Amino acid sequence: MPGLGQGHEQVAAKIEKLVQPLVDELNLKLVKVVYVKENNRWYLRVFIDKINEKVTLTDCEKLSRQLSPLLDVHNPVPHAYTLEVSSPGIE
Repeated sequence: MPGLGQGHEQVAAKIEKLVQPLVDELNLKLVKVVYVKENNRWYLRVFIDKINEKVTLTDCEKLSRQLSPLLDVHNPVPHAYTLEVSSPGIE
């Protein structure tokens, strides 16, 4: 499997490179990518923001829909995971 033996930060860095063009295209700002294991499940969390506006659920959905097939093609994550796209301001 691709990425086995790589640290969480290395996987997150690969994801950042994949997601940045999509974020730019949607006029969003990439805040952070986190790849973490919690309660025996892996999560890939992509945090986005906007300049002078609040991130909407629609923004998160658009990015998620575009990112998911890209991740399927490039397969940078070595485990099954849950993709979450949100804003650091969304509670």
